[in-house]
Amino acid sequence: MPAAMKSSLRTGKLVKLNSVATIADGIAIKSPSEFTFKIARKYVDQVVTVSDEEISSAMFTLLERGKIVSEPAGAASVAALIAGKVKVKGKKVVALISGGNADMPLLSQIIEKNLLETGREFILSFIVNNVPSEMKKAIELFSEMRLNVEELHTELFGEDIGIGKQKITVKLKIYGNEDLSKIRKTFTELGFRIVNVRGAKF
Repeated sequence: MPAAMKSSLRTGKLVKLNSVATIADGIAIKSPSEFTFKIARKYVDQVVTVSDEEISSAMFTLLERGKIVSEPAGAASVAALIAGKVKVKGKKVVALISGGNADMPLLSQIIEKNLLETGREFILSFIVNNVPSEMKKAIELFSEMRLNVEELHTELFGEDIGIGKQKITVKLKIYGNEDLSKIRKTFTELGFRIVNVRGAKF
């Protein structure tokens, strides 16, 4: 349910919000209609709200486990359950999932974000000497650890990049290997300097 409906039911009269900002554009209303409000007052027991982060997580779960592509508004009910916004322990519960109008760029962003947050992908930035052999050492290490390189780019200029050095930023996919501490240890031995890690704990 939209935040406007929750506020309206709480006050007992229609409430109009000044602004609404959410990825769930299907329920992004400033105020419910009078007709809808009357029905909700009569039949709805409770209204809860969920954040965009919770909706994103629910969409990812539906896609991965249920093979269901849901638009953000359609996944709000599942988001409420996963986030524990509704008490359902010991009860039989049905979550209505409606709408498949999912924006492809947004869906891609949600997938990438959740893969990083669940530790199945991570982005690593490190500094090496600007010679081909250094890149070869890093790639061989990733291969040895069964880490698939999905993206890679280099930089020669930046505040944290010294003369004769280059920064390598690589996105890696993990295939069942959890001992990532070996990367930090081996990089230190090779003289590589890790400057940033996203999506994994070493």
